[in-house]
Amino acid sequence: SAAAAWLIAGQLSGVVLALLGLAIVYLPILEALKYMATGDSYAGRQFSPAYLFNLISFFTPKHAFEAYNAITARADQMRGNVVFHQGIIGALLATQVVRQWPSFQQTIISVVVGTLLLLIARVYGLPGLTTLANAIPVVGNLGEQYLWISIALLFTITVAFGLHGMLTSGVRPIPLLVGATVIAAALAYTTELYGLENVAFVPYLWVTVSLLAAGVALISLRRTRLAPIVVATCLVVLSWSELTFYVDHY
Repeated sequence: SAAAAWLIAGQLSGVVLALLGLAIVYLPILEALKYMATGDSYAGRQFSPAYLFNLISFFTPKHAFEAYNAITARADQMRGNVVFHQGIIGALLATQVVRQWPSFQQTIISVVVGTLLLLIARVYGLPGLTTLANAIPVVGNLGEQYLWISIALLFTITVAFGLHGMLTSGVRPIPLLVGATVIAAALAYTTELYGLENVAFVPYLWVTVSLLAAGVALISLRRTRLAPIVVATCLVVLSWSELTFYVDHY
């Protein structure tokens, strides 16, 4: 309607005026960046994707991969670029976002999840997408480590929607099992390449398997008559256990 159009136009005008008002703040910053040739420095960088070997690190910390642990020289060479973990329990809850939503939420979730998947694909150098992204000025020169703040933000929103959907309309078992299979496959692939002769990796392997199994079991309990608050509380406690083992809550 005309009223809605005027409202949107007014909001956009407000954004423009706000940006103009803040020019006194950001223009000196842009001038400094130009003077220091920071833009030229970034433009000369080349994007290096993370190794598929590190996919399990998206779900769990990579402390077992660190050079200060008792790992072999071959394993040290495979570590590759940094991959910031988002948590096993969080990943399992994120799978529960796959369900029917009202149109407004559906639009938001589609944008959030779609962008999240694109960023993850960019980090791991998906063929085709990598060529396209590399052709975009500035964006194509950003290292994968600069994408993780956006990934973490979008992942957190996805987890929140997934938990809300699970508690209000039940568990979706197929997405849950697909997510668990991806995590288990990534762990198996890394274990195969890494080798159990790496001392630090063995406890890491068993704790990861235990957390994955416990997470699937707890989420599956939502399909019973168990109170939602009990399931949610147990998941929070399990998440804290995960953080405590990996010393990440600090």
